[in-house]
Amino acid sequence: MKARMKDMVRVATARLGGEQQAGAASSGYGRRESMAARTARLGGDSLRRQPQPQAPTVRTVYCNDREANAPVGYKGNSVSTTKYSVLTFLPKGLFEQFWFFSPVHPVTNVVPLSLVLLVSLIKEAFEDWKRFQNDMSINNAHVDILQGQHWESTPWKRLQVGDIVRVMPTVPYSLQYVSLVPSIYSFLKTANLDGETNLKIRKALEKTWDYAEPGKASEFKGEVQCEQPNNSLYTFTGNLIVDKQTIPLSPNQLLLRICNSKKWYRIQSDRKVPICSVHPMEQATIQCLGCVKSKIPVAKSYHCSAKCFSDAWQHHKVLHERASSALNENGAEEEELFGRFSSGGSGVLSTTGSGSLSNFGQNPGVNNGPMPSYPSGTDKNSGETWFEVGRSRTYTPTADDIGHALKFECVAVDADKKAPVGLPSSIMTSRVIPAPTPTPRRLIQVNGDVLGHLDLDSQTSSLGTFTVLSYNILADAYATSDAYSYCPTWALSWTYRRQNLLREIIGYHADIICLQEVQLNHFEDFFAPELDKHGYQALYKKRTTEVYSGNPLAIDGCATFFRRDKFSHVKKYEVEFNKAAQSLTDAIIPAAQKRMALSRLIKDNIALIAVLEAKFGNHGAENPGKRQLLCVANTHINVHQDLKDVKLWEVHTLLKGLEKIAVSADIPMLVCGDFNSIPGSTPHGLLAVGKVDQMHPDLAIDPLGILRPLSKLNHQLPLVSAYSAFARMAGVGYDFDHQRRRMDPSTNEPLFTNCTRDFTGTVDYIFYTADSLTVESLLELLDEESLRKDTALPSPEWPSDHIALLAEFRCKPRIRR
Repeated sequence: MKARMKDMVRVATARLGGEQQAGAASSGYGRRESMAARTARLGGDSLRRQPQPQAPTVRTVYCNDREANAPVGYKGNSVSTTKYSVLTFLPKGLFEQFWFFSPVHPVTNVVPLSLVLLVSLIKEAFEDWKRFQNDMSINNAHVDILQGQHWESTPWKRLQVGDIVRVMPTVPYSLQYVSLVPSIYSFLKTANLDGETNLKIRKALEKTWDYAEPGKASEFKGEVQCEQPNNSLYTFTGNLIVDKQTIPLSPNQLLLRICNSKKWYRIQSDRKVPICSVHPMEQATIQCLGCVKSKIPVAKSYHCSAKCFSDAWQHHKVLHERASSALNENGAEEEELFGRFSSGGSGVLSTTGSGSLSNFGQNPGVNNGPMPSYPSGTDKNSGETWFEVGRSRTYTPTADDIGHALKFECVAVDADKKAPVGLPSSIMTSRVIPAPTPTPRRLIQVNGDVLGHLDLDSQTSSLGTFTVLSYNILADAYATSDAYSYCPTWALSWTYRRQNLLREIIGYHADIICLQEVQLNHFEDFFAPELDKHGYQALYKKRTTEVYSGNPLAIDGCATFFRRDKFSHVKKYEVEFNKAAQSLTDAIIPAAQKRMALSRLIKDNIALIAVLEAKFGNHGAENPGKRQLLCVANTHINVHQDLKDVKLWEVHTLLKGLEKIAVSADIPMLVCGDFNSIPGSTPHGLLAVGKVDQMHPDLAIDPLGILRPLSKLNHQLPLVSAYSAFARMAGVGYDFDHQRRRMDPSTNEPLFTNCTRDFTGTVDYIFYTADSLTVESLLELLDEESLRKDTALPSPEWPSDHIALLAEFRCKPRIRR
């Protein structure tokens, strides 16, 4: 993002005259209007009750054309907030004091009354004098307006409606404008009528970006059509008409009073900072001399610890062999070869006099775009040299910033003198590091063939197959520093994790995505619109009550996405276990125990069931017209480990519901989610085997008797865990041995899908009906040792405490019955 905020050209709107608005007109975003109105309403704070504006007529302001505006007779820009004048002070002041009457004794109260009146009038006079001084300060402050093809300094009070004004980055302004030309985003401090101040983002219309220079700006001719002055302080309606094109104005283009100057700096140092080639967040402490001798790019020779170097040794041996072969084949001279490797991207961050880093390649986690040139500055106290890199409230680091600290500097500006007030306030960041890149996970066929790394651009399901992803993404409401103290705060923040989650989910290129712990606001504001851009349709079911937080937006739930080009939505079922608990207690629990029973059973868990129709054929010539339906269940089961009976009851309730769907239609089924049940538990046994071992110790916990008789704990769905196919995989080799070592041979399930400091185990599953679906391939499992380098999950590399599971399925041909 471009950081420097250049001089900005603005157009003063029709509101710049008359009463002082104090920035109330744009304290929030407005509501949408109909297309027929062709206007954009700039609304007030969304939390306020919006007053209904009077029906205004159109007010037309001609930009950069005083002669055209003259006949209208707009008021000047002089601001007056005083209550009195020299002539009206005494009568109005006395009226203010005697606006109500009360019985007084004419003799004994005359002296006290006179004193009170005198003090009150002096107070009124002093306050009005301060208002007068403030008005004079604003009215006599100078502003640059466009006169011909040059800027001319003029007092505010002489500014007229329609003038084009230049707003400098360090100069505040005291009226409203329509923004025409910024360098990019402007971050402005605004003041509301209630005294609240906050920062808002403003950006000009793309249509007017070319009018930054005075010569070009002098050619600008446009019209601002807006409402007449009215009693609605929190709304504004207007359009900008340029070249016969009507462009709605939004809150992003309305500028208010007061602006602070903000700058970002990068420290300049001659010290080289090596970065670990395996863990780019860490500073290197070891360099592989074998890599140096083999003339391997120096960036690959650095490691952060002896263990890191040891773990990477096998990979290094391969690099050494390849480098030696290349050197022998090419016959290049040592200096030429070394130069060629070094220029490709060094892991040592060396700086040049211009403030840019040399020998560093592009990094996917930072902004690698061109940066504007800013002057450098030297700290007189420390002697450090700082290069200015931005002038905005926020700053996105670039590749040049890697290895350096950043400093944010903010200074208040005097509105009268247009000069900084006092010393700047500043904060420093820690060293900028490259964005961690998760280890690519491969899709492995169960017959032993490795498909390779997943690639969003090239990985697609083969004809007649589809992929399903199940992932607990860790809701932001649960991602607290208390629960995950080992994870850096910045890596735990939602603004960081959501980008990593989206990148990971999109990278898997699944046809069906089942997510758990998706907060309602994050679904509506982030996942649904972002995945819609990639061709997914969304379904969502929130939990039945707020958890931990009273904020209804912080409630989480299950979200199912599917590709519109591969599936169409047929039907949606929502399972609320709370309602099932109510029915159960009404049927079997005595009235005296209902309250206790509901307290144990109601845990707000839900399931989302979607019936989809495939748009790809898989029926063969015998059934060319048959619809291929698919039932996908996405659930999040109760997490409390001391409520084993409730877990089993919720899973049994879900399976009975799926059985009813299976009876009504011959349909393949997928059951995905976070079941909060390890392999060998009763819920897992019910899913995988179809019944529960009646001697299982977990069945001893049933204080309400909801599991009796035990014979009812069964189902007829032929469910099989997708990842159990790894145990049956018939491949031989390094990759296959690794996958088998990441499986538990006693349960045929992964060793873990949830990895925190306090718990490591499998609680997430993808089950499928084996009579109608077959597993083609599975996403490889992760190695616990590689995750433990950051203690546990989540981490800067992995955004959730769970790992994603993905399986590719093929529908079996239907058999006529």
